[in-house]
Amino acid sequence: MEPSTLDYCPGATKPDGTRCRTDADCDPEMFEVCGPPGAAGPCGGAGGCIEPWTMGTACQSNDECADIDGVPGACYTGTDPCCGEVSVCVPRCTDTSCGEGMRCGSNVTCEAIPCADGYDCPEGSRCEGGAPTGDAHGCVIIPCDEPGALACPELFDCEDKTCQRSMCERDSDCSCGNCLGGQCWNTPWFCYAEPV
Repeated sequence: MEPSTLDYCPGATKPDGTRCRTDADCDPEMFEVCGPPGAAGPCGGAGGCIEPWTMGTACQSNDECADIDGVPGACYTGTDPCCGEVSVCVPRCTDTSCGEGMRCGSNVTCEAIPCADGYDCPEGSRCEGGAPTGDAHGCVIIPCDEPGALACPELFDCEDKTCQRSMCERDSDCSCGNCLGGQCWNTPWFCYAEPV
């Protein structure tokens, strides 16, 4: 039975699922545990590598991708959160086929435009090409205690240069939402199945 005292902050997304405060609120026979939204990860509770990588033709070079549905192919290498590093055949890109912020690279696959080559970093970030914490474009988040940084969202405090969840002991310590696991959350936690 769902705990009746769990609530949402105004405007918070309300995902489907059984709300919980602790593992005791979940079904052990279904291998369920209690955790924040997204705790199951991008691969789902059971994990695993799914399409499109499992449906593509593995490759090591463009020579192995001569034709894909009548279009010359290229070997794309990237990192997927579920599959790890992948190399699969994809159609070769053109000057107009890549999305916003992307360009057709020397390997005829789409790649991120570096901020050093004209990509505009979004508000609250700056260009530091090569920084280990940078995104694909070389943009890094400005520490929350420096000029130009975005304000920390509700239920977060600026600590050690990053926005971290506000600490709490009870729900009333949070401006809205719930105190779960000693931190403030804008939604309840939910039951999800652990990998088996």
